[in-house]
Amino acid sequence: MIHVNKVVIDPHYNFIQNNGMAAIAKRHSAEIFERTRAMPCVTKIMFDNIAHSDALELQAREEIQQLERFFPNLQSCHVTVNVPHKHQHHGVKYEVRIHLTVPGAELTVDHQADNDAYVALCDAFVAARRRLQDFEGRRRSHKHDE
Repeated sequence: MIHVNKVVIDPHYNFIQNNGMAAIAKRHSAEIFERTRAMPCVTKIMFDNIAHSDALELQAREEIQQLERFFPNLQSCHVTVNVPHKHQHHGVKYEVRIHLTVPGAELTVDHQADNDAYVALCDAFVAARRRLQDFEGRRRSHKHDE
């Protein structure tokens, strides 16, 4: 949390708010968020059969930050952007694989393919978000059954 001339800047929620009750409430929720996160998410982004792209890596990191906001127990996220060798007749198809680790499980989203690397990446993270939501729903229902 950074205070600059009565403006609160919270890097975890990316908001800027004038000092006052709303800023105090937001700051309080950010402190709770910090206490609940035991460790930061370990992030690994790899490019296979494709040149490294800073812009694509930045997009992946932003998507991972979104996942961390909604799923604070996310322990690791490994993203692989791949171009398979067999693309003579259909053009280049980008494939994205995301491997997530949460307490008690490992979840994988496989091969979200598209002709556009950014679309493939976004589709993969949408699928990862759904997979995490399903996992959280099952985990909560098991807690209620006990």
